[in-house]
Amino acid sequence: MGFIQVVHKKGTLVAALGLVSMSIRLNHTLLKHLIVKAATSTTTFNVALTDVDGLAIFNLEDVTGELNEILDEIPTHYDVTLAITASSVASESFTYKLNAVEAL
Repeated sequence: MGFIQVVHKKGTLVAALGLVSMSIRLNHTLLKHLIVKAATSTTTFNVALTDVDGLAIFNLEDVTGELNEILDEIPTHYDVTLAITASSVASESFTYKLNAVEAL
C-alpha cells in the first residue's frame, strides 16, 4: 500500500464561551501537520484532536496566538474531531489547516 499527499482540510471556526469543536472527515490517513491560528495574536487556547472513539490523539495546552505543529504521522481510520477550548477570548475566530497523507 502506498501513500500520496491528498488531504488538506481547512476552515474557520468561531468560539462561543471560549469553546469550539468540529468533526473533520478523513479516511485511512496519516496526520502530518496541524495549524490553528487565533484572530488575535495574544489569545491563549488549548487544542485537541480525538478519534472517532473519543480517544485523544493530540493535545496541547496554553498555545498563544498560533499552533504550527508537525505531527508524527498519526494514523486515523475515520473522522477526527478538532477541539479548541479554554480560549482567553470568549468569541474568538480561529482558522485551521490539517494536512495528511491518504492510503491508496
